[in-house]
Amino acid sequence: MKAAGRGLFILAAVALLAFPASGAEAARRYITERPLPTTASTDVRETAIEAELDGDFTLTLEAPALPGYSWSLYNSLPPGGSLISVSSTQRQAVSPDVTPTAVETRSFHASSTGRNRIIFRYARPGDEAPLIYVIFSLNVRLK
Repeated sequence: MKAAGRGLFILAAVALLAFPASGAEAARRYITERPLPTTASTDVRETAIEAELDGDFTLTLEAPALPGYSWSLYNSLPPGGSLISVSSTQRQAVSPDVTPTAVETRSFHASSTGRNRIIFRYARPGDEAPLIYVIFSLNVRLK
């Protein structure tokens, strides 16, 4: 039984080598399997987004307005997703003890269907673990 199990494992490994995943599939697998670098204070937020094929969708990123910090894409955009615009505003603090909030809005166009994750990180340049991750689980469906 053990020999049969080893043979099946080897067959599966050969199949993976003989039929490699497409670039998009490999990237998606990498994103799913790779752990996000975090610290005890890293905030990880998840949001589900629905969009229609050939439609536009908007992602909103909110964080404390801190010097040197900015939003950047942690993974690549999914196939069929293209950036249309980026805008940012800052909400004033309600009191001197509260940090103002920076709000960044990114609009995209969806030109293919499917489910993907778009991950953004809020960090300073050179930081391995960001202050915030925002994970958007995107589902683009037919109209």
